[in-house]
Amino acid sequence: MARKNKFTYKSFIDDVGKELLKDERRVVRAAGGIMKRQITKTIKEKDIIDKGDLLKGVAIDAYQHTVLVGIAAPGFHALIVEYGTDERVGKDGHASGRMPAIPYMLPAFRIANPKMQRKMSEEW
Repeated sequence: MARKNKFTYKSFIDDVGKELLKDERRVVRAAGGIMKRQITKTIKEKDIIDKGDLLKGVAIDAYQHTVLVGIAAPGFHALIVEYGTDERVGKDGHASGRMPAIPYMLPAFRIANPKMQRKMSEEW
């Protein structure tokens, strides 16, 4: 009776792919960290009355190919600070004035963008 040879084939492609994704996430997260630090620095430099909630709200969330950096809770007033408001009137008719824009996100992005691009183009 002839015995059949049994061969076990194990692919390491999946393992290599997982390692590449890990490395990619690390680089993407590092680039997002550059932006997060620059946003924090810019907020501290600006003449913003309530910096505390904005600073607490600076957040980063990284996925495989994407990193999201922005303001989350408790920085609900982030857009009002960034873009300002027109004259505001409450329900009772009381005028609460206008708030001038104090941009911090766009200036932070302009400063951090070249640094992030360098980080993303590094070999990993």
